[in-house]
Amino acid sequence: ESYWNNELTWEQMKESWRDRVSLIAARYHPDVYTIVKEPAWYLGMISNPQVITADEAVNLNKELSQIVKSVSPDTKVLFAESASAYVPSESLYSPAKVEMLSRIVQDPNLDGVGLDIYGVVCGGDKTPALANVVDIIKSAGKEYWIAASGRIFSMQNTLFFTQHFMENIRKKKLLL
Repeated sequence: ESYWNNELTWEQMKESWRDRVSLIAARYHPDVYTIVKEPAWYLGMISNPQVITADEAVNLNKELSQIVKSVSPDTKVLFAESASAYVPSESLYSPAKVEMLSRIVQDPNLDGVGLDIYGVVCGGDKTPALANVVDIIKSAGKEYWIAASGRIFSMQNTLFFTQHFMENIRKKKLLL
């Protein structure tokens, strides 16, 4: 993103996001479109991130999903976040993020949520927290996707950790 070198205000970023989402959805009519992926990643591109409230974030997600559906009604719309954001023992965790996800999944234009599953969030005491997040997603009638995995691990470790995560989630009977 060019915004790393030329920060935008939150208002400018929202406008840019709306324009980009509209253009891409209208031009390409993708099968699936992740409108926001790992929201914290964008904070470094915004000159005044302190003005972003949970309401602002939820409302932007709703706006973006509505824009996509208005120009490409058959496109599945996803929101994606690092699974670490929902695990209390991880540095990205915040109870507010779990609450915000609970609100985001209520959007009727949102079809699903992608979780970025990296090895550090699989297994042990982390599985119940992630099972709770999958339950929040599925209880809202949304699809659950693994959007990314294993960024810092070998392919063998990535496959192991992803399989381990899915097995633990299935034990909780949250996936078919």
